[in-house]
Amino acid sequence: MAPWTFTIGIIGLASLALVAGQNPANSTLLDQRLCSMSLEFQSLEYYAGELGHPNQFTHNVIQNIVQRVGLPPAMRIGGNTQDRTYFDSSVDIAVRLPAGTAAVPNPTQMQIYVGPKFFQLSENLPKNTVVTYGVNLKFDNLTDTLGEATALFNAFPHGNQGSVKLELLEIGNEPDFYFNGVDSYASQWTEFAKNISQAVKLVPGQGPAFQAGDFAGHSASNFSITRLLNTGILSGDTGARINTVSQHMYMGDGATGTVSTLLNKGLSRSKLASFKSDIAYANSKGLRYILGETNSFYNGGATNASNTGATAIWATDYSLQAATLNISRTYYHNNIASGYQAYYPAVYNIFEPVGNVVIGNSTTARPQVQPQYHAFLVVAEAIGNSGKSRIAELPAASDYIASYGIWEKGKLVRIVIINSQPWVYASTGSRPVITVQLQGITKHTKATYKTLYVPHADIAQGLTWAGQSYATESGFPSGRVVQEVVKDGQINISATSIVLVSLH
Repeated sequence: MAPWTFTIGIIGLASLALVAGQNPANSTLLDQRLCSMSLEFQSLEYYAGELGHPNQFTHNVIQNIVQRVGLPPAMRIGGNTQDRTYFDSSVDIAVRLPAGTAAVPNPTQMQIYVGPKFFQLSENLPKNTVVTYGVNLKFDNLTDTLGEATALFNAFPHGNQGSVKLELLEIGNEPDFYFNGVDSYASQWTEFAKNISQAVKLVPGQGPAFQAGDFAGHSASNFSITRLLNTGILSGDTGARINTVSQHMYMGDGATGTVSTLLNKGLSRSKLASFKSDIAYANSKGLRYILGETNSFYNGGATNASNTGATAIWATDYSLQAATLNISRTYYHNNIASGYQAYYPAVYNIFEPVGNVVIGNSTTARPQVQPQYHAFLVVAEAIGNSGKSRIAELPAASDYIASYGIWEKGKLVRIVIINSQPWVYASTGSRPVITVQLQGITKHTKATYKTLYVPHADIAQGLTWAGQSYATESGFPSGRVVQEVVKDGQINISATSIVLVSLH
């Protein structure tokens, strides 16, 4: 079979010969839930819906993803509020929060209270969702944590809640903020894990697994996954139940985050590459490595950056790059807090599941997707629904172009090409275009492509995937699918856009 040669022109020149019938030696297996979601505790009810009343918008936008990849994103319920949560069996509503006022519409959620009904909310989530629940470690209150865990497991008899599965239990969020060292964290984690296991009668080898780590920072000499796994945390029955280790990562602080930071190809790679040794060590122990909480910028994101078209470009490259490093999943964080007569979200949310949401200086009239949601669509379609697709990066000697090959059954079937050259609202002149040449296409080979169109990197509106808009009341797309044929092996890719090539 003729080799594929992937050549990029105009900006630099890079070529790579790919034998279509072979997986590259460095290819990695793709998790169909590569792009997953993380929710703060008080956000769950908005995304899932009130008990017995599933949020239809959530179901619709998740269904768009399922149609492409076969499974819904995994959901992690945790974050800062995980370690600010008290269990109160008398709380009849799902979550009790401090009330907002006209003067302080969005009070700091330093303490929240959940009752048994909170853990039943996940039954509202789309079919075949797998969930991770976090419990409080920071307060060092074993009795309260056992109350949480018992209510959680009661809500998931035999590990299931209808068609939703309890996959993982996370004990503590970002413990490097409140432990002096990884050894003390491992000791306390083991004590809590042992008591939880006994309280809920976990059977070795059955039921949900434990997730450990969940560090905010990374220090090779202290809080790192490698150091953690050398503390003895893997010993005993509780250690044997760990199958996943988690690191958190953001591109920077929400106070200073910019579009240019998100479109910096080298920066994303350098940040992810810092975890390579930890990933390899965790894999050598038979453990899955994930980014259990991630997104553009921490502290809720950066206005005019985290809610712009740039996030769709960044998140697509970021998740696919993570996958090439054997990071199984990237859990993008979302947060909505109740305030006074409105909801105040983090600006980095994937979608807003309710209306009346305050974003910057405007208030939404209804639920809506955010620009970053489009990355979930592109990645889902790139992965496909076989459950056996593999990925490898196709090196490109360009500061702007990133490209990835997807193989199934040893055959190159799809190529994702990302152009992160900034095109912003204030840009003038003609929009830059990079021409990609796919050598090796013959008259017997058909190649088609779909385009993620982003009007401007610093604008939130107007994005389309394959010609369709998802800015609809239902969350389902409007318009017809646009799929173009690759002619003479060439594709023109505009600045701040993505194409997905399918080889037939």
